[in-house]
Amino acid sequence: MIHSLLCHNEQRKLRVAFYFSLAREFVGADGSDGERVNFLKELGFSDIDALHIVLAEKCGADYFVTRDDDIGNPAPLFRGCEDCAGGALWSAG
Repeated sequence: MIHSLLCHNEQRKLRVAFYFSLAREFVGADGSDGERVNFLKELGFSDIDALHIVLAEKCGADYFVTRDDDIGNPAPLFRGCEDCAGGALWSAG
């Protein structure tokens, strides 16, 4: 069991390193992002999902790709909100 867990963690590290190698730009969070993160959390997004959405908006991402099935659950609220600048993140759904 421990061997399996270690293998999984090593595979994850390799996968993440590969994704980073594909990145053309890294976007960091700063104090100005907190208000937007809190707004998205009030809509039902988790802390980490709200942060990821804010960073995608911040860098002007054309697409937001995730394997997280739960991130789309608040999307109807997000899409219908007049104050949400990032509604295009959900336009394909």
